Amino acid sequence: MTSTIPATPGRIHTVRDRTLHVVCCHGDLDSPTTTALRYVLGETYRTDPADLLVDTRAVTWAGSAALGVLTAAGRRASLQGHTLTLANPPLHLLRTLRTTGLHRVIRVTQVAHAPTGCALPLPDATGSGTPAASLVRRPSR
Repeated sequence: MTSTIPATPGRIHTVRDRTLHVVCCHGDLDSPTTTALRYVLGETYRTDPADLLVDTRAVTWAGSAALGVLTAAGRRASLQGHTLTLANPPLHLLRTLRTTGLHRVIRVTQVAHAPTGCALPLPDATGSGTPAASLVRRPSR
């Protein structure tokens, strides 16, 4: 099942992939996109709670509101016994997570292939060849 939010055509869409939901984000996570992201994450947990993978490989900018939405969604998932994982964040987003301390709250991973439905080519995961593990410490469980 795939859905796209009409307010941000092509910028946020979801795909149900086996045991998890994949949310694909493209472009700037600005105010309208953050509103759509909040809606998508909320509806996903309300209608079909499952682990969530937010693919951010194509995010060009993320505002503080977007980080707040991801943090709140991660907490909600945790309370329901699920996880929210940020996949393939570009270097600028990794640095922001590290600077704000959110790397301790939001799980981050690099995946080798685009999740089903996120039909974008996989760029260098960090944008500079710097291993993501050196920038973001994954939270302990």
